[in-house]
Amino acid sequence: MAEAFLEVALAVQTATASAFVAEGEEMTLASRVRDLAVASPDQLAMRYKALGIWHEYSWGEVWEIVLDVANGLLALGVDPGDRVSCQSEDRPEWMFLDLATVAVGGCTVGLYPVDPVDRVEYLLNDCRPRVHFGEGQEQLDKVVDLELYWSGST
Repeated sequence: MAEAFLEVALAVQTATASAFVAEGEEMTLASRVRDLAVASPDQLAMRYKALGIWHEYSWGEVWEIVLDVANGLLALGVDPGDRVSCQSEDRPEWMFLDLATVAVGGCTVGLYPVDPVDRVEYLLNDCRPRVHFGEGQEQLDKVVDLELYWSGST
């Protein structure tokens, strides 16, 4: 089942990329990460610091995480052209979600974690994301009781 999602994600990514780049080129940020993961899976891709300790991800690790997240987005019904919103501080998971959204042909909409509830409501009603991700309970509390004026959101 996961292999089927993977094949769909890659097919969608290729089709989406070809719609936005010059003829003969099929490149998105997600496809570039995929290419780096294939060519240099053990090469350092990213470092981040958490609780005073540095952590590292290789290109291979990043791509595996992006595929997992992309499969999750597909399972949630995200289609090419759909928006996926994220309300979070800067963190690696934000980048993984963004790359996965691009990989399935979607568009990431970022919301500031300090946005007040009325601004969050306006932004979500305006962009109409298929799914919305929040960093923690504080962000979830801003969304859970909102009156959102579209259907099909999760």
